[in-house]
Amino acid sequence: MTQIKPTGELRQRQPRIKDALYLHVIRLLPCVICMDDTTVEAAHVRAASPKHGKRACGGGERPDDAFALPLCGKHHREQHGTNEMIWWSQQGIDPHQLCLDLWEADFHDQREDVVRAYNLQWINYGMSK
Repeated sequence: MTQIKPTGELRQRQPRIKDALYLHVIRLLPCVICMDDTTVEAAHVRAASPKHGKRACGGGERPDDAFALPLCGKHHREQHGTNEMIWWSQQGIDPHQLCLDLWEADFHDQREDVVRAYNLQWINYGMSK
């Protein structure tokens, strides 16, 4: 698996990382927001984050598959229906870090543990409001 390296700065555009098997695994995980596991889609995070090695994407350009998260259809549409980073902030989740945590996990069970940990963080965040 290709390693994503945080750079602190954006560099010249690199070829997009494509991994159909990884996207299939993402779709097998529960939604990171509601834990629904029946309508999960691979939701690509479009916003840039130099700290996490994520460059900005132009219109019509899909981000690297390493920056895909499991979201149910409802939450996927919400994510793209507004300012993406404000939406993630309202969920109490750093999407870039979650992407890297999932990308670096070796097995499906580890990835599901990562999703469950972030979901618990989201539940606790919602209760603290």
